[in-house]
Formats: sequence, C-alpha cells, structure tokens
Amino acid sequence: MDFSKFKTSDWMKIGGALGFLIFGFFPWIKVSAFGFSDSGENVFSFFFTGTIPWLLIIAVGVISFLLLQGTLKPGQLPWPLIMLGASGLAALLLLIRLIFNPIDDGGFDLGDSGIDVGLFGDEYGFEDAEGVSPTQHEFARASERHKPRLVFVKGASDADKHPKMQALIRQVGNELIRRRFVTTAELLAGVYAALVRVLEERKLIRFTPFDATFCRNATLDDLDADRVSRFLGLARRGHSFPLPENTPPVEVLTHLNLLDEGRPTHAAVLLFGKAPQRFLPTSEV
Repeated sequence: MDFSKFKTSDWMKIGGALGFLIFGFFPWIKVSAFGFSDSGENVFSFFFTGTIPWLLIIAVGVISFLLLQGTLKPGQLPWPLIMLGASGLAALLLLIRLIFNPIDDGGFDLGDSGIDVGLFGDEYGFEDAEGVSPTQHEFARASERHKPRLVFVKGASDADKHPKMQALIRQVGNELIRRRFVTTAELLAGVYAALVRVLEERKLIRFTPFDATFCRNATLDDLDADRVSRFLGLARRGHSFPLPENTPPVEVLTHLNLLDEGRPTHAAVLLFGKAPQRFLPTSEV
C-alpha cells in the first residue's frame, strides 16, 4: 500500500479510530473516597452512550482504510455521508454520556447533571440483586431529583420488548411524554430538537436579536449610573425625552427596553457598562 496517498484527514480518521479503540478499554470513571480510589466503568458499561459510539468511530476508521486500500469502491455506497452520519451520531451519544448524563461513584448517581436522556430499546438490560436495570435506576433517580427527563423509545410497537421494559415504558408514559424513533436520523433529529428546547427554556440560548438578549453574567451593578444620567439629560434637551431628569436609572433602562427580566441586555452593557469589554470583548457600537 502506498501510504503517500493518505491525506491528513485520512490519517486523522484512522488514527482517531485506533486511539478510541484503545481508549475504550481504559476506565472512564475514577472514584475517590476516604483516601482510597478505585477505577471502573469503561466503554462497555454503557451500551447506547458507550459501546455504540465506540463501534461507530472504529467503523469510520475501518471504512476509511478499506477505501484507501481499494477493498471498498467509492461508488458502491455514499461512503462520505455514511461516515459523516456515523461520526455525528457517535459525537452526540458521547456528549449525552459525558455532559448530560454522567454516572458517578460506579453506580447510578446523576450528581449535578442538568438533564437525563433515556434511550429505551427492546431489552431491559442487566439486572442487579433487586432485579432493577441501570436504565430504571437512572430514571428513578432523575425523577426524585426533579431533573428534566427526555425519553426516546425505539420502534413503533412495544409488543416484542422485554416485559420489564414494557412496564418501564408504561411508567414513563404516565409521568412524561415519550418520543419514538425508528431510524437513526429520527433519533438524531429528536434528541437535537429536545436539547435545543431545554436550552431555550433555561435561556442558555435565545433566538431574539443580539442587542435585546440579556448579557450573561452581567448585573445592574456593572452599569454606570452616571452615564445613564448624562444620557437622560442629553435626551431631554435634544429629543424631548418624556422621563424627568431625576428618573432612577432602572426606570430609564426599562423605558428604553434595555432590561430582560431585570437583567441588562447586550445593548445596555455596550451603552452604559462600566467595563463592557469584560463581557463583550469583540463587540462595538
């Protein structure tokens, strides 16, 4: 094989797959307590958010190698789209595992995770001494802690699922709305839309204009009251501003629509901020 034909992107895909192949066998979690530590829970401990992305990334590397070797022909299937879809799904599942649904202490403690995402398949999974699976433990703990829960159920029918999985799906249906998926594309679209909705509800992302959106981490103390007063004086003299000169700064900002639920907007910080570059280093008026 002529390795000179390998592009940088090819080496990245093949090398990344090889690295992830090895990484999958290392512990993903380390628990420390009372001066002792232990490690466990590798890629095979989490099927949907561990084993599946592990296999997908390795598959991308293998397909890239076989295409370069000539074993697979570029025109047989849309390989670039297949590899892109596999990489995207793997990244999404790993994001769910590492950020939205961490497991601590080798058990089922969601800790401070902000959201619980459940993917329900046909099998119930490994059962502990009480006959309860990790999936059901996670859902129960998220319910106890009042965490937002997003549940995606595989297939249009539950008739062929494990009896305990059927019972869990019925329980979930009594507490929140389930979303079903049949294809990988439907799952990706559903998870993406649900996560965006949660971020919108928490106001971590907004679709309002930039200047009208609240400035993250900024408070009224970060605004210069003297600048607001000087603006008020100039506006009254030059533009017949309706507010009197002794109007408190908060009322001026409210009148100008420069507050979002009591928080300064980006426009407020740019116009009246004591140190606007602290919050918006690349913005200007």
